[in-house]
Amino acid sequence: MTKHKDKNQSILEFLEALQNEYIVAELRSQIYPKTKDKKYWGERVLKGKEKKIKEISQKHNLPTIFSDERVRDITYDQIFGISGYPKFTYKSEDEKLELEEKDFYNYYMKGVKFHIVDSDQTGYLQSVD
Repeated sequence: MTKHKDKNQSILEFLEALQNEYIVAELRSQIYPKTKDKKYWGERVLKGKEKKIKEISQKHNLPTIFSDERVRDITYDQIFGISGYPKFTYKSEDEKLELEEKDFYNYYMKGVKFHIVDSDQTGYLQSVD
């Protein structure tokens, strides 16, 4: 899924896009095997997105994935759905071209940790077809 930021976007739409981007960055920090990628997505991107989300939330008194469990659940469901491949977001077509294949490969890489739907359990990918 490609999200285009538009100057005509409402604050709610912008906040939703940021939160989706945060969750995708969090996922990338978990599935990308290289330390530099984990550091980039897990530290640089996540911290920047979290800071911006919290600033907008405070300024406009809006709930976020950090302050409201219902918002968190809805947002995670938008990315992960019921099952299957998550809906990765890309800020541009160039980023999509650069990351889409890497996202797919790394998501299905052997040993990747995943959450079992409708359960409190976690599993690890044993093989890839």
